[in-house]
Amino acid sequence: MAATMKHGFCLAIGLLASGAAAEPGRGAVLVELFTSQGCSSCPPADLFLHELADRRDVIALSLHVDYWDYLGWKDRFGSPAHSDRQRAYAAAMKDRMVYTPQIVVEGRERLVGSQVDAVLSAIETRLAEPEDAQIVLTLDGDTIVVEVSSASGRPEAALVLMAWYTESERVSIAAGENAGREAVYRNVVRGWKTIGNWSGETTRLEAPAPKDADAVVVILQRPDGGPVLCSKRIDLR
Repeated sequence: MAATMKHGFCLAIGLLASGAAAEPGRGAVLVELFTSQGCSSCPPADLFLHELADRRDVIALSLHVDYWDYLGWKDRFGSPAHSDRQRAYAAAMKDRMVYTPQIVVEGRERLVGSQVDAVLSAIETRLAEPEDAQIVLTLDGDTIVVEVSSASGRPEAALVLMAWYTESERVSIAAGENAGREAVYRNVVRGWKTIGNWSGETTRLEAPAPKDADAVVVILQRPDGGPVLCSKRIDLR
């Protein structure tokens, strides 16, 4: 399908108890899959995300976009915010279009979502590199406490983002390119917001724990679709 930055195209290819702190050390690698229930070539990438979601050294997120809804099936997880995030990555990486399925690894590498070997290689590369910052999360009642500190000693300017997801969602797709398919999605992002800014100093932030979510991910990322400096997950169930 033809594509623009606005519409994209579909590639034809087939944790913690209350008051407890997150584990120290190198955080997990953030992997974002941009997908859609309306994209016929997305199911293999969705299944691949199942495997990534089971890894403790990976934070795998499924971000459903909304720009394929016109094909005859409205993705109930699709969000304009996810489409905008993907377009921000495209602009930062000087890509002329967006597409599904696409995987972005730590805001640094963008890959076709079902190219398993390439994605795994990108993850291993990131795991071998030190992080620029550290995040510690604690759950204090209904409040998530976020502590961000520098790991490199260099001043940074970054956004502190929060995303929350449900671990598993089953959908019967009745129309569109995937009509008749019963799909199970992992780590489906249900909300996203900015909770603060970071300038390199040790910073403490608080945010209410979202309702109806299984886990929260806090991401430290340079603005405008820039690289991810660090990310951390905390379980709510």
